[in-house]
Amino acid sequence: MALHTYHLAGDEPPDLRGHVPELMNDYSQRAAQCIWASNLTSPDQDSLVCFHLYWVSEFFHRSTASVGMWMMQSLLIRKAILMGYHRDPKCFPQIKPLDAELRRRTWHAICQSDLLLSFHLGLPSMIDYGETDVASPRSLHEEELYEQMDCLPPERPMTEPTPVSYTIAKQKVFQVFGKVVRHVNQMHVPSDEQVDQLNRELIETYANTYPHLRKKPWEDGLQDSPEIRLQRISMQGFYNKAICVLNRRFITTRGTTEFALQCRALCTENALELLETQEAMQTAGYRWDQLLYMRNDFLLATVIICLALYTSKRPEHHVQGPWDPMPLTEESRLKQILDRARQIWIVYTDKLPDARRACLIVDTMVQKMETGNQSSTASTIDSSLLGNHSTTSPLPSTTPDSMQELNFDWSSWDTIIQGANQDMSIMNFENMWQFDGLKM
Repeated sequence: MALHTYHLAGDEPPDLRGHVPELMNDYSQRAAQCIWASNLTSPDQDSLVCFHLYWVSEFFHRSTASVGMWMMQSLLIRKAILMGYHRDPKCFPQIKPLDAELRRRTWHAICQSDLLLSFHLGLPSMIDYGETDVASPRSLHEEELYEQMDCLPPERPMTEPTPVSYTIAKQKVFQVFGKVVRHVNQMHVPSDEQVDQLNRELIETYANTYPHLRKKPWEDGLQDSPEIRLQRISMQGFYNKAICVLNRRFITTRGTTEFALQCRALCTENALELLETQEAMQTAGYRWDQLLYMRNDFLLATVIICLALYTSKRPEHHVQGPWDPMPLTEESRLKQILDRARQIWIVYTDKLPDARRACLIVDTMVQKMETGNQSSTASTIDSSLLGNHSTTSPLPSTTPDSMQELNFDWSSWDTIIQGANQDMSIMNFENMWQFDGLKM
């Protein structure tokens, strides 16, 4: 992970310059071999932590999420459940306080990665949250934790940032986001009361998070450390995305009830905040284009603003939308923000498929608004322009290209499940699972 960070920043150490990609691949291969040698099915804490770190490192040096990563994550989750990580350590009095705290941190990190990757691929989460009762980690400084401790110290106040305050805050938002994902993936249309309850829960959770992680004007946050600024941006992005996913159907659903209008406005404003964040990060030189989930969020926001404009066409466009015409001042504001977002996406069209898709979405929407084409509804634009990019669909993209990412050797898999001897050829592990050109 350190080498990947050097590579992204273009700040490689002089003695490693030119060799970082090769070293990254070498370390990845050796880590995979170590994981295999430790026996994936054994309930060993060190091998679980190692496996989790390996998964995180593999995920963050990839430009796209793959089915192979999701399948590998399933092994990680099953191993954690096998070791009882899904139950709070208070259920096991023999676990020491330090180990209990580290187990909580590890479990919540696994839960967050499961939810994000599953949502991104349009697949169900692999963790049943009705069967886990793990409490949040405590907001403590690292020096307060030591191996011989008899009990955990009291939490630090919310006004005091700690190394784990971001993880704790994110976990609370993700608890609600998980409800949102399960809500929008239901087989029936959810009631307005359910949507209203989740909206209130999201707003309350974000409002009650740590003060240094709440939204503030970009200029006011410049005195904070780069780490805290990035954590604040990330927290706001998770919140904005959750609101957009929950309320997106109101952008294209016909109806003029007061509740529908409120949800539409809430969704639009949070999408605008995402695009404003994209613009601020681009101006400040942040490499948001290297972050898979952030690109996904900005693309979702681009789609939502396009749909908001398209479904609120003014009478001169000769197309009847589901809502009253948008005021000219509001329409102008949305168009200006959308145009700036398009200029940002254009910069990355040569290397990012998401950027090319975003530009296509904006250009198609503008063309349809100018021509007043009645042959395509807003819902058609929503689905056809998104293609395989899932934002709320519970169905995975099972195109031949996506399935070719996974090349699985079931003989090696059967060997590990059957508990064959540990002196197994490491080469079997390297060949067992291949995706995106990587041999684990």
